[in-house]
Amino acid sequence: MLEFKAGTISIEYCRRYCYNLGYKYLGVQYASQCFCGNKYGRYGKGAAHTCSMACNGKKDEICGGVWRNNVYATGREAEEFHSIGCYHDKAVRDLPFLSKSGAITLNNCRLECASYGFLYFGVQNSNQCFCGNKYGRYGKAAEGACNKQCIGNKEQTCGGYFLNSIYPTNVEA
Repeated sequence: MLEFKAGTISIEYCRRYCYNLGYKYLGVQYASQCFCGNKYGRYGKGAAHTCSMACNGKKDEICGGVWRNNVYATGREAEEFHSIGCYHDKAVRDLPFLSKSGAITLNNCRLECASYGFLYFGVQNSNQCFCGNKYGRYGKAAEGACNKQCIGNKEQTCGGYFLNSIYPTNVEA
C-alpha cells in the first residue's frame, strides 16, 4: 500500500479517498489510518482476530488493528486513459494550476490533479502537468498535434508546445 491518510475515518471515507486518487485497493488500520495501493499482501495474511479495532469515524465498522489492515477494493480497475482531445494553450493558461513539471506520466499527473479535487488534467510539452475544472477556451487543435512523448513514460504522449492533451481525472463528486 502506498498513499496514506490519518484522521477520523470510516471504510467509505477511505474508499472514496483511494478511489479518487486512482487506486484499486484500500486498507484501514489502527482505527484511524487509511492506506491506498494497487497491490496488497506483501507481508501475508494476518489472523482475523488481530483486526478488531473500531473505526474512529464509524464505531460499528472494523478498521484493522496494530500493524494490520482490513483490505477492500475501491471499485476502480486498472488505469485506462481516454483523451478528451488536444487543445491549444497560451501564456494565460487554459488549465490554470501547474501541478508538476519534469518526468511526468499520465498517471502521476492524474493522481496529483485528483488529489486537489480538479475535474481535468492536461499534459503539455512532454514534461508539464496542468489541472483545472474547465478546458478549451483557446480551441481544439488538429488531431495528432499532441504527439510529444512523456518524459516519465515514452509509451505515452504528453501534448505538445502550448498544446494540452486533456483527460478527465475521474474524481467522484
